[in-house]
Amino acid sequence: RHILVHVASHAHKCESLLMMARKLYAFVQGKCKEDNADAMANQELLLPGHLLTMFVKEKIDEGLQAMRGMFQREVRVDLPKLLGNLRSNTFLPKMIDRCLGSVAQKVTTFLSTGN
Repeated sequence: RHILVHVASHAHKCESLLMMARKLYAFVQGKCKEDNADAMANQELLLPGHLLTMFVKEKIDEGLQAMRGMFQREVRVDLPKLLGNLRSNTFLPKMIDRCLGSVAQKVTTFLSTGN
């Protein structure tokens, strides 16, 4: 039930596992080469939603890393000023807008150009 979930019958699962074991033994003995990672059979198919989710996650991560760098720089330069700014209600939204505000624009560009 938990092995080769895409295969329905136990007989086909057994055949698949035996074929994998045979291929592993042949590879260890040098009778066959390793699979080419660039072959079409080894490529991942991404649905549009998954691709967009990965893109947005990557851009948000980049923005958060930029925000982290800005905070670290502010801590090194002038910690008391940073602590005073954090008490205000406008500093953090400005920082978030500066670092993450362009995510929507990047998604729009990605959807219109593919880059």
